[in-house]
Amino acid sequence: MDFEEMLCGGVSEFQPANREMQNKCDFIKSEVEKELGKNMTLSRLNPTNLNLQNPPNYWIEVHVGGDKYVSVFVSGHSDEPRLRSCHEYTL
Repeated sequence: MDFEEMLCGGVSEFQPANREMQNKCDFIKSEVEKELGKNMTLSRLNPTNLNLQNPPNYWIEVHVGGDKYVSVFVSGHSDEPRLRSCHEYTL
């Protein structure tokens, strides 16, 4: 992603999931489980969007098995991401 081409507050195109996104999901997993009322396995991250501001916001789609997914909205830097919202859906 070329940050010079993004405007502050703008949303990036979809980006492939990477280690940083996985770390964010691992960090907030217990919060997501508490919010949704169930334990889950975060099996695969789908491409994500980034909202460029300080701190950055991330929209992460997580495959949790079968036809189930969780959409997660996370803000904050890599060391302490915060769960803003999440919901489970079926494709």
